[in-house]
Amino acid sequence: MNYLSVIDCLAKTKCWVGMGVLVTLFSIESKAQTYYLQSDSSALVDSVALPDTLLNQSPYVFNVDSLMDKQSASPPKYPWRAAAEVVGINATFLAVDYFVLDANFAKVTSKTIKRNVRLNQWFWDGDVFHTNLWYHPYHGNLFFNAARSNGMNFWESIPYTLAGDLLWEIAGENELPSINDAISTGIGGLAIGESTYRLSNLVYHDDQRGWRRVAQELLGAAINPIRALNRLFTGEAWKIRPQKVAYHDDERLPVRITMAVGDRYVSGHDASTMRFHTPYLDFSVCYGDAFSEEHRPFDYFTLDAGVVVGHQQHAVNHVNIIGQLVAAPPMESWGMQSRFGVYQHFNYEHTNGRNGGLPPYQLSEAASVGVGWLCRVPSIRQNLQFDQSFFLNGMLLGGLWSDYADNPFHKSYNMGSGFTALSRTQFSVGHRFSFSLDARFFRMYSWRGYEDVPADTPYETFSAQGERNQSSVWMLRPMLKIPVWRQWGLHLSGAYYHRDTHYTYRNDATARTYEVRLGLLYQLK
Repeated sequence: MNYLSVIDCLAKTKCWVGMGVLVTLFSIESKAQTYYLQSDSSALVDSVALPDTLLNQSPYVFNVDSLMDKQSASPPKYPWRAAAEVVGINATFLAVDYFVLDANFAKVTSKTIKRNVRLNQWFWDGDVFHTNLWYHPYHGNLFFNAARSNGMNFWESIPYTLAGDLLWEIAGENELPSINDAISTGIGGLAIGESTYRLSNLVYHDDQRGWRRVAQELLGAAINPIRALNRLFTGEAWKIRPQKVAYHDDERLPVRITMAVGDRYVSGHDASTMRFHTPYLDFSVCYGDAFSEEHRPFDYFTLDAGVVVGHQQHAVNHVNIIGQLVAAPPMESWGMQSRFGVYQHFNYEHTNGRNGGLPPYQLSEAASVGVGWLCRVPSIRQNLQFDQSFFLNGMLLGGLWSDYADNPFHKSYNMGSGFTALSRTQFSVGHRFSFSLDARFFRMYSWRGYEDVPADTPYETFSAQGERNQSSVWMLRPMLKIPVWRQWGLHLSGAYYHRDTHYTYRNDATARTYEVRLGLLYQLK
């Protein structure tokens, strides 16, 4: 089964309502969620190396950054149209916040704009975890794709992302410009934006017609709504091209995608608020070959994302992205391949506590870049493959769940900066099974606490990252995949979180959480 067959299935069953839900879920970014969506959800996704499976087989390539000159046609660039779309994105969100949601922060005046345009007073805001560390990065992804969809490459799209965020901080809210919003939107949005742009390349086939073409455009809109709007504006959505024209070269940039569905059990120290079952739906993507000659941004990346429903959870629970920014040429010695590079990391993991209790875990690595070393032993023995990678990152902005919520904002998490490390091990035995293990370490420092702010400070200018603290988190995430029949298999995975926090003004605390997932796995071809 490939994307065309998936699209054909969608067309036959006319599942447009489900598509509309996905588009709405991943497109709306509004601080009003702070007030209206306090109890919506989470899910966990993990990465695992899977057997070689390709999504498309295109003999010709069109409009992809990393193609050789003789194979690629450079897309025309429309910088002013991209700039207009960035302004339009902000205007649309502001209009929805003001007229539909009647959000207080959307009541922007000339006075607030004049104050903010000076850019001489910034603060750490007190919005909830999912608003600050998921919705804002997703907002940045929209700015990025406004430029990317109008012909700009990865590096050329960054100024549009930063400018879009700056415009929002000045004129999108009546609050002071937010330090954490600027970082999470401007940097986190790059990883989400380039990933969704590359994935949308897999969907579009301009030789399709009829219901199959409509389903293709809807699926593309669910992945990358701004690109879908551009295709509507320019007429690309209904133009018919020769079959040889494709947006992705699967021979040069192979892709593996799996999805899993099943039951997830979460357990923390508080049985009344931190122990429950939820269904989950996970997606895992490995794009490109880490050891190929491709070296441009996101010619290689991994993405894991998941959703859950029920038990007062937010829908988006888990988004993990590791994207290659630059990489040295691959090396080979003693039958072992290795490669050094610089990689961007984006991590968002969120599970709510039930009945208003503290969360079992909340973890974010919204703005993080570092070095990585990847190693592959192609065949220790026949049908055996072993991959190992190590990453060390500087984290400009992150977030971790807290032990205390009796603060002016009733926040259940702290923000800060620090560093992270990741070891990823993957082992497979032919088509019998594959096993992966992620071992992560987070070290985060929150240096501006609630107690450091004068008690008489107005709410509008109260600037704090959370409780002043130093936190360490160790996380283990094993995954086992067992093929059963054709593309179907069994999916068993888990996660263990151990957090030690030293508070400056509170008692130190330790928290432990684990979760287990069991379900069916399907590998798309």
